[in-house]
Amino acid sequence: MNSTTLPDAAYLPVGNIERRTPLSPGSIGAPGCISSVCGTLLDIGAPKAADVINEDVINAMLHTNRFGGRGKTKSNLLQHSLLVAEMVPYDLRGIALLHDAHEVYLGEIPSPANAVIKARAGFDVLGQIKMDLDKAIFASFGVTPPACDRDVHWIKAADAEALRLERAFCEIGPGVNFHCGPEKITTKERALVEYIFNMSRDELVTTFLSSMQEYNEGRASRDRRKAGEVSA
Repeated sequence: MNSTTLPDAAYLPVGNIERRTPLSPGSIGAPGCISSVCGTLLDIGAPKAADVINEDVINAMLHTNRFGGRGKTKSNLLQHSLLVAEMVPYDLRGIALLHDAHEVYLGEIPSPANAVIKARAGFDVLGQIKMDLDKAIFASFGVTPPACDRDVHWIKAADAEALRLERAFCEIGPGVNFHCGPEKITTKERALVEYIFNMSRDELVTTFLSSMQEYNEGRASRDRRKAGEVSA
């Protein structure tokens, strides 16, 4: 495996990455549809889990820039997702790993731009599209979406904290510096960010896969335990 390829499909812990929707002549440019490297089409307006290819999603996360590619140091969506996953309870790690995965289809839209789109459209049009994509992506990876306010709160809080650290690391904004402030970054936070951002592409993919597998195994174990309690 080199830095531009993913592990063999057999190593993916969940989901079916085989070709599921064969391309037909002329279908690549179908309005509202995005074609994948593996040969499937996903309709942005009506996404289905069957058309989400986990391998493609992970690969695209690796190549989706944060902050629109700005910053003295570049960062990608896979790094961000791993950082957020380190900040939430163990049972929410799967959600954290995929919380922004819809960006592999929509691109990374900065918050100010999102706010302008929402204001001009008169409703949160992108928010609805993101929700639909999240449902399909989560189902493909076998991850349960946030089940309650507690889950949503944890993800949003971790996402905001990761943003604070990433802005400092990438030096986004005047006077922002990872080592000199003005952000107050602890030694532990600095070590975590540097650990993730110094990973090679292969290491990022392997860590994502391993974290997702651990999440699914943990969830399966909890489900078995709950089933045993009910039957007892």
